[in-house]
Order: sequence, then C-alpha cells, then structure tokens
Amino acid sequence: MLIGAMGFLPTGHSQTVPRIYIDPAEVPGGGAWGHVGDEYYLSVKIENAENLWAAGFKINFAPYTSVIKVSEFFEGGFLSEDGFYPANLAYTLDLFHGTVYVAITRIPMGDIYGVYGNGTLMTFKIAVMEAGQSPLELTETTLIDPTGAPIVHTATGSLYNGIYVAFERLAIVPGRRPRVGTTIEFKTKVYNPTDTPLRVMVRYDISRLEDGRLIVIRTGQEYFGWGFGETPPIARIDYLYADAYTGTYSGYGWNEQGTAPFLDAVGDGNYIWTDMSDPGPLGFPIIGKFDFQDIAPLPASESIGNVQIEGYTLYAAGLDEGNDLDTYMRFPNDMTGYPTVWVGSLWGTDVWDWHTVRWTTDTVSTLFPVAMTEAGLNAARVRYIMYWTADSVAHGRVDVDALRLQVTVQSKWANPLVAPEFIVPPFSYMELDPVVWTAKTDHIGTYNGVATIEYTELGTKWNSWGSRQKTFSFVIRP
Repeated sequence: MLIGAMGFLPTGHSQTVPRIYIDPAEVPGGGAWGHVGDEYYLSVKIENAENLWAAGFKINFAPYTSVIKVSEFFEGGFLSEDGFYPANLAYTLDLFHGTVYVAITRIPMGDIYGVYGNGTLMTFKIAVMEAGQSPLELTETTLIDPTGAPIVHTATGSLYNGIYVAFERLAIVPGRRPRVGTTIEFKTKVYNPTDTPLRVMVRYDISRLEDGRLIVIRTGQEYFGWGFGETPPIARIDYLYADAYTGTYSGYGWNEQGTAPFLDAVGDGNYIWTDMSDPGPLGFPIIGKFDFQDIAPLPASESIGNVQIEGYTLYAAGLDEGNDLDTYMRFPNDMTGYPTVWVGSLWGTDVWDWHTVRWTTDTVSTLFPVAMTEAGLNAARVRYIMYWTADSVAHGRVDVDALRLQVTVQSKWANPLVAPEFIVPPFSYMELDPVVWTAKTDHIGTYNGVATIEYTELGTKWNSWGSRQKTFSFVIRP
C-alpha cells in the first residue's frame, strides 16, 4: 500500500527537504575493494523528517545472486522512536531479479502522530558472492504523514565496490568492411583497476541481419563459420581399419584363415570364422585383440563428432536374430576409467557386407568419450568378439573378413572449443588474444555485435553482470 504515488524531488533542493538514503554511500569505503566472502551491513536512513508516519521503498541490486546476496532485514528504530512506540517492518525479497520491497509503518497507539528529525529506518546485510560491482538503487520511495498524505523528499542509493575488469579498447582489424578471403581480428584490451588478479575473457555476441544467425565466440578462439546452436556440418567420414591382431584368445573356438588375420582389408584372404563346433573353454567362441589404424592429424577447423564400429561379415543362410557377434572394446590401461565394455552386437546376412552393431543406440564415442580426441581414438581396441546364440547351439557358420571404425569428422564451431582464460594482474592493462575470423563466401552479410567482459575471482563462476559493454558493426563484402 505504501509503494504508490510518491512525492519526490531531485537531489539538490533545500536541506530542509527530507532525504531518504542508504548509508554508507559506498562499501567498502576509503578506496578499498570488496572480495568474495566479505560481508557488510548497510542502513536505510532519513534526515529532516517532518511528521513521518510510514515509509516505503524498493532496493535494486545485482540479479541472479551474481555479485551480492541481500539478507537480514531489521527495523531501524526511528519510526518506533527507539522502541517506545510500535512500528512494523514488512519486506518482499526477490534475489533472482535483484529486488527487495520494504514497508515500515507506525502502529496506532491512541494518539496518532509522526516522527521528526534524523534516524535509521532499516538495516540489512550484503554478502559478496562473486567478483563484480553492484549499485544499491533506492527507488519507488514513498514517505507518508499520519493523514496519508505524501511527503516531498529526495532519495539516494549506494554502491558495492567490488573487483572488476573494464574495457580499454576494442578494435576490428583490418577494418569494418572486409572482403571475402580477409582474416579479421577482433582485438580487445582490458584494464584491471583493482588489487586482485582476475581471470578474464571477452564474449562476442554477433548476429547477421540478413537471416538472424547468431554467433557466440570468445577471445582466443578462431571462428569457422556456422551459427551458434546449429547442428555441426559433417566434413567427411573416415574409416580406420583393424591393423594389428594380438591373438590373445587363439584356440578359443575361432578359426583363423590366412597367414596374417589382421582383418584390415576386404578379400585379402585373411579372415576369421566359427560354427561353434569348438566353443572353446568359455563355452562361447571368443577372439581378440584387434587394434586400429591411427587417424590422420585433424586441422584446427575439424573435430571428431562420432565413432562407431563396423564389421564386414557373412552369415550362413537361415541364421536369425538369435545369433550375435557380441563386440567388447576397451582402452589401454593408461586410459583410466574405461573398462572392457560391450559396444553392441555385429551381425550379418548370407551376402558379404558391412554392418554396424545392433541392440544398442550407443556408439563407441558415447560409451568412450575419450574416443572423440585424436589420442583417445588412436588407443581404441576391440578386446574380443564373442559368437553368441540364444540357445548356445550353433545354427551355421559366421565369418568376419574385416573390422573398421567409422569416424564422423565435423566442422568445428571454433578452435579451441573451450575458450582460453587470461589472468590480468592487479592495476594492469592486457591485450587479450584476439578472435580470428577468415571471411568466406557464405559469411557475406551485415553484422551487429556486443562485446561483454566475463571475469571471475576464484574461477568458480564467470560473471558478466554490470560489465560495461561495447557495441560494434561490420559488413563482409564479396
């Protein structure tokens, strides 16, 4: 009820005009900087009050608990005349949006009269959660006398003075109208005016006017030309064939045909087969181990998107879905956390052909995320293949002539995929590694962008709230 029509004058009127304000005007004061873990108590005060019956106001601060957390609200004693007259404080706190609504009113006790002079309306606490600064704005202020009439007044907020990083310069080189084939660099220089080293990166949010394509890229990354959130385009499919056979399970029910059963080429006379006539010591024929060719080094613009295993197989006529070539993979012992895992069941028909696994939607790379790195993929190994039937009885012969890994190579969004961070020392300027963008034909268009500094004191949460942003635009021409 108190947050309604207000009597308000700009700062600078006569000193006899009541003023509501947050004290102190800045925390910490004296040129000091606030840090994560600090706590401060502030007060909402009034001076030159005349017949004040009730007060209402709103305090705005950094939202999402991104810089400070506001809590612990207490009636300050002024409207209760230091405890000799009852007053009631009510508030509604919204940390997500960064607001608190407060209403304080005297409670009628016989004679109804207001309060005069100077005093504290409310006290509250702020706790520092992250690097950054936050104004504490005092808005929607209302002062009311005992008749319900508004009292003309002024209002002044405060500032939490936390550590932060500021822009010094943003430049687009060689200019804002580059042509296709030009390498563009977005160069950013920042300044840390505080007493603490800060981890920093700068985010560029760029949109193309012609189609609304959104590009989000950070300092130290190279952009390769597709939109944020789009499905990465497939650059190509590579195949890595089995090129080494350890023979760990020789004699376990499989027959090796040829002199070098590496399963590395179709129709080379080297293959394996079984009909379960000799199930081996485990009751089901197994064979392994098989290693694969290394992938050629990928350019910076490409990454491994998916890996799946395939077999070139032949089943005797009449074999049904109850006959599987259960395939188990693992990585070397130095790839910790990756035990032997079933990756699915190879299968076949009565015609030689390539088949991937069935009975699972997982792929090698979803089961072994390390396979999406070049080093991890080069360590891939089939530990063994087991011929399994539902009734443990052979229903015909199965042959495997070759094994391979199907590797989907995708275009990268940027390189590196994880943006680097830069540590800016206290009271220092730093030129961050630029965003690099080589303009291509399908990049032609008009772009608008916003650059935002992201920073953190402890490295646990990147904060950008309250950062001064820089806007820019450029056109890529044919």
